[in-house]
Order: sequence, then structure tokens, then C-alpha cells
Amino acid sequence: MALGILLRTVRTKRKPREARFLTVTWSDSEVEEESDSGDEIENYTAFMTSAVETTKTSSKASDTEKSDESDGVVGSVEEESDDEDISELQQAYNQLYKESYKLANTNVKLSKRLKEALEEVDFFKKERGLKKALEDKVQKLETELANGHLSFKKFDAGSRKIDEIWNAQRTSFDMTGIGYKEKATTSFNN
Repeated sequence: MALGILLRTVRTKRKPREARFLTVTWSDSEVEEESDSGDEIENYTAFMTSAVETTKTSSKASDTEKSDESDGVVGSVEEESDDEDISELQQAYNQLYKESYKLANTNVKLSKRLKEALEEVDFFKKERGLKKALEDKVQKLETELANGHLSFKKFDAGSRKIDEIWNAQRTSFDMTGIGYKEKATTSFNN
């Protein structure tokens, strides 16, 4: 943004007080060259200062005597005084401008850091959500694995029993396992 300066000296005819005003405003008359992003935050700052100079008043007779005696000298003193006041105002303005420029740069840097920090916070929130979803999925898979191990143990135990029976190779007529004795005693003696 371009900085426009309006320096105005307000004078009234032969009044004891003279008021001077320096008004500083932002001007949009020039094209902005630093526009690198659409999300740029714009801050407007206006500075205004006033300087009031009082002169000693005296009687009208002494005023006319002074003006008659040294018209040229009084005018040159006033011009020097005006030049000094303007230079003081210009120095004050330059100092304020430098400070505002530093503050604007600091503000831009802090805005960028804030934007980066907010993006980082969003990234970590998404990462935390993803981590939570993955932890839930891991817990679910661990539960399924535990259930699978339990089922496998049941099938394994049944398989061992079948293997034992199969390895014993008993015939279908073998009834020793149910308490049958091979020798039968008969009660008939004839």
C-alpha cells in the first residue's frame, strides 16, 4: 500500500495562536505489489498529530511598532519557525512511519506463523482421528484373532481325539472299550 501524506497548515490572520495539523492516511491509489495470497489480512492505521504554537500577545500599539520596524525580519523568523516546526513534524512522522512499518512486518510474520500453527493443529487432529480409527481396528482384529485361536483349540482337541481313535485301529467288533470281557462264564453245567 502506498502512503500518502497530507500536510496542512491552518493559519488565521494575526491571531495569537496558529494551529498546524499533520494527517497521515493510507492510500489505495497505487497497485499493491506484495499481494502473494488471497488470505492476506489488511490492517489500516491512521496517524494524526497536531501542534499548537502560542505567541506572546502585546498591545496593538507595540504590534504595529514591531511590524513597522522589522516587517522583513518578522516574516523570516516566522518562516524559519514554520520550517523548524515542519521538520520536527516530518521527523516525528518518519519515526512513526518506521515504527508502523516494523509493526506491520511483525504482524505479517505473526499472521503467517498463526496460519502455519492452525494448519499444524488441523493436521494433528486428523492424525489423531486416524490413529484412533487404527487403534479401534487393531482391537477388533485382536478380538477376532483370540476368537479364532479359541475355535482352533476346540477343533484341535477334537482332532486329537479322532486321531487317537484312528491310530488305535480298532475294529468295529472290538468292544473292550465299553467294559466287555472276552471270556464269558456260563451258568449251564451239564
